[in-house]
Amino acid sequence: MINFINDPVYLKMCERLKRRKIDNLYQDPYHRYSRILQYLHRKNLISEGVSCLDLGCLRPELASLLINNYNADVTGIDQWDMKASWPEIKMNFIQTDLAGDFTAYIPKEFDIVFALEVLEHMIDTDLFLERIKKSVKKGGIVAISTPNINNLRNRIMVPLGGYPVSMEYKNIIHHVRLYNVKALKSHLEEHGFEVLDIYGVNFLPYKGLMSNRIYRKISEWLAVKLPALCSNMIAIVKLPK
Repeated sequence: MINFINDPVYLKMCERLKRRKIDNLYQDPYHRYSRILQYLHRKNLISEGVSCLDLGCLRPELASLLINNYNADVTGIDQWDMKASWPEIKMNFIQTDLAGDFTAYIPKEFDIVFALEVLEHMIDTDLFLERIKKSVKKGGIVAISTPNINNLRNRIMVPLGGYPVSMEYKNIIHHVRLYNVKALKSHLEEHGFEVLDIYGVNFLPYKGLMSNRIYRKISEWLAVKLPALCSNMIAIVKLPK
């Protein structure tokens, strides 16, 4: 099992957000990280000393989990100076805009590349996926998460005249591309990735995940069975050798 509760960055974020340790585990982004890391662990796709690239790392939550659980060699990329705010995290950090050619700054190919909640911000998704492809080793793993335009809420709201969740009619958080399960799978395969799995982050609302274990198990089970209805999708893909 991945040790979240005693991770130093996790504890600092709990304090900063004024959340109990157990509550923060079932909030974004940690619930998403848990879903991805537990999957990689269960499928033997992550191991001690793994090299990882975290695209759009924002803060070092994921890097800290990888370092403290797998002694990982982590490189993070984002457009703001994350390292200045978190100098204690022993990771490599590159400050650059992911819309540019970030591959010019990375020193090697990686075992695992994470692009979590990034793809929807990319205007040229084809170019971004090709750059991911250049960043991962042959036989390596890529974990991608992104909103699902065909989630259950949109399927109910849009026919009734509601505006789709996660879309923007003006630039708020710069969501410029949205996928459903079929489009995501097709686009990844188009770029030569082998899709190992696509599943949802959660099916039921986050609020109940904190306090009810049965609710949480049902939500996670439904997210695996019905990813096409979930708000956010996770794709685990492999670059063939």
